[in-house]
Amino acid sequence: MHKSLKKLPALGRIKSNSSVCDNKEQFRLFFDEAPDAMFLVDPENKKIIEVNKSACLMLGLEYENIIGITQNKLHSPVNTEINDPGFNIHYDEAKIKGYTHPIENIVYHSNGTKIPVEILARLIDTGNKKLLMGTFRDISERKKSEESLKKYAEELKKLNNDKDLFISILAHDLKSPFHSLLGFSNLLNEHIYDYTLEKIEKQVKIINNSALNFYNLLEDLLQWTNAQSGKLVFEPKPFNLNLLCCEVLTEINIIAQSKNIAITKSIDENYMISVDREMFKIIFRNLITNALKFTQKDGHIEIKAESNQSFFTFIISDNGIGMSSEFSNNLFDISMKHSRVGTAGENGTGLGLFLCKQFIEHHGGKIWVESQPQLGSRFYFTIPV
Repeated sequence: MHKSLKKLPALGRIKSNSSVCDNKEQFRLFFDEAPDAMFLVDPENKKIIEVNKSACLMLGLEYENIIGITQNKLHSPVNTEINDPGFNIHYDEAKIKGYTHPIENIVYHSNGTKIPVEILARLIDTGNKKLLMGTFRDISERKKSEESLKKYAEELKKLNNDKDLFISILAHDLKSPFHSLLGFSNLLNEHIYDYTLEKIEKQVKIINNSALNFYNLLEDLLQWTNAQSGKLVFEPKPFNLNLLCCEVLTEINIIAQSKNIAITKSIDENYMISVDREMFKIIFRNLITNALKFTQKDGHIEIKAESNQSFFTFIISDNGIGMSSEFSNNLFDISMKHSRVGTAGENGTGLGLFLCKQFIEHHGGKIWVESQPQLGSRFYFTIPV
């Protein structure tokens, strides 16, 4: 039996409508062996006059260090006094109903750990005076479950938003490239013997450009789908950076030629970088094709790579149409639709830049942009050395 209970003979005269047994020995057993922390408080001075074993375990304190302190100290860091205006409200409620509604609060373990608790107080009439008996239930696990449910709800909301975005892309953006493909191919089919070679060549270039846009769009959609489903495997290996970048530039050279855009590259031929080959090529390809899309004919794009002891920093700059700060601030947020028409009527979904952000963060890097309308853009991203 807890030694403290022997000091309260008055407890045998409990008369209230509380659920505590009137028998003193039964009350002692109930109070001391209760799994929840229990406190008897003198409402006049708010001081604790009795606690059970569970209360001592909850607070990490000896019995002697709890008796005599105010209840306020339970809800503040150790040895710190606070004013709890809610105490009088709870006491007044207990005087009227005999108990209080359950409330949530925080108590502190002696090591400073916060413990969320649910408190239910009852008014106890000992005959000599009325006391408050507070039952403090540790709800840490419940709070963790609530946080988990909240997290899952947010993730579900995000998945639903992503699904809605995906459907809107399929419903709208996948149709756009076909307008050019079908329209100009029909014109050629009907008037191929009437058109001059110059006009035929012009329309074939438009059809080819639409096909490339459509292919890039499908690539973005497929890569984004794989990324969301977790099917992409991350396998970083060492590669020569310059050669890797040259591969990408070779693949997209036809787009640059179609707009007569010059691309200059400044990358040390001896740089070695450890990356997932396919992910890095997607990052590099998307950023350069994005620059090509929003740069006018006869424009210029510059690619740089710098290295220090910790990171490679890549800079892809263009002298294109740029963008406002309001637009660039949300550029990598998939919940915002960022599709813009390029300088040659190119369509896009905004998924490419979001993929870049995901894959760069997968490598432990980050991406950001500096841009002004009509003054071009500079995209930066880092990859750890």
